[in-house]
Amino acid sequence: MNRVSLFAMVLLLVASFASCRKINATKGIAFGDASKMEITIYDTVANYLDKTIDADGDGDGDLQLSLTFPGSAGLGHWMKASIKCMPGTGLLGEVIDQKNYIHIDTTYRMSDGSVVVALYNKYFTCNMMSKNDSMYLNKDRFVLYANDEGDIFRLDDTYLDTEAKIYEDSYQVPMGWSTEPVNDTVTYLTYNYLNDCENFPLDTPKYIGFKLSKSNTTRLGWVKIKLGHNSIELIETAIQK
Repeated sequence: MNRVSLFAMVLLLVASFASCRKINATKGIAFGDASKMEITIYDTVANYLDKTIDADGDGDGDLQLSLTFPGSAGLGHWMKASIKCMPGTGLLGEVIDQKNYIHIDTTYRMSDGSVVVALYNKYFTCNMMSKNDSMYLNKDRFVLYANDEGDIFRLDDTYLDTEAKIYEDSYQVPMGWSTEPVNDTVTYLTYNYLNDCENFPLDTPKYIGFKLSKSNTTRLGWVKIKLGHNSIELIETAIQK
């Protein structure tokens, strides 16, 4: 009986040691794991937001969370969400050379039986629409990570003191008609910006990681949000204890 008990204790110790080694091997924090974090819960759902976040509770702003609707009465409005660093804060993401493409669609129609109307639609995208698209590099672009619960982040990951896009709707900017027909042709040009690249998904909670350096101390934290159709929900913020 004693041997059985001793054997069970040894197994328990081995399992405990293995478990500790597994946790320590991450050398970071899992999003959503509140055991080492100070959590601030918010009850903020807004269709317009300009929110200063004091992540460590010292009275100074650390991040600026924004939801706006740029555009005009003539163009229409589209949703744009972003997050901006204040001094001492860096956002978790990566710097990439992003491949972007220009796609042009051209259609023609007759007007008054004599004048040809040429409609030029120019698309700026990050996904190739045709093999004839022109490609250019958007160099050194910072991309914000949309993290899930359980993802690990560490002090030695990439953090940048910047403003980063969370979401932006696609939109179109008409450039207008040519003033005079050229060779009996009138042209009309529109620019279409397809901004689906790196957009956070809608109706899905996501974590934004950040690093905060103050008073010779660096701590990790997160902002948990959920985007809706024309709204944003600030769920919580967290900072290491």
